[in-house]
Amino acid sequence: VYKRQMFCRDLLPPGATLIDKWFRLLMFMVLCALAGAAESSAESVAEVHGRWNAALESGDPESVRGLFDEDGLIVFSLPNRRWTSTFGQWLPTFAKTLGQGYELSLEDRELQVHEGAESGWVFAVQELTWNSTGGEGGSRRWLWHTTEVWERRGDGWELVHVHHGPAPEEEETDD
Repeated sequence: VYKRQMFCRDLLPPGATLIDKWFRLLMFMVLCALAGAAESSAESVAEVHGRWNAALESGDPESVRGLFDEDGLIVFSLPNRRWTSTFGQWLPTFAKTLGQGYELSLEDRELQVHEGAESGWVFAVQELTWNSTGGEGGSRRWLWHTTEVWERRGDGWELVHVHHGPAPEEEETDD
């Protein structure tokens, strides 16, 4: 309470004229509004996760490239093997695969997001559908767990780690 009283006294000093008090109060409200607008215009981790999914679905390597740290780690864990790479090493493989007549779609079935001042994470249960657009190979569907780690870089977020692994068809809960 004391700090609030001191702040009000500094904002509206007792000897100030009515016009001076109104002007100070108006400037304070403008600054608060500007600070709120700047804070609300920052992209959240949930929004950048959505852009990451959309970039993957687009099949455009350049839209994917703009979201991750080239030295960040990508890990795929399968029942009988694990594949680890940097994003910079993985991107040409991604581009080549989609360039050979495949497209993918991602749907978040479950999404948990945590955002801190400098880092954030996403856990999702995703349904991935892999379609052959060339007439051969048909369609395949997987359910997998995805964990993403994001770091704030400048005015945005950059993906520094992602881990994919198979998920059971029916998720068990703690209920």
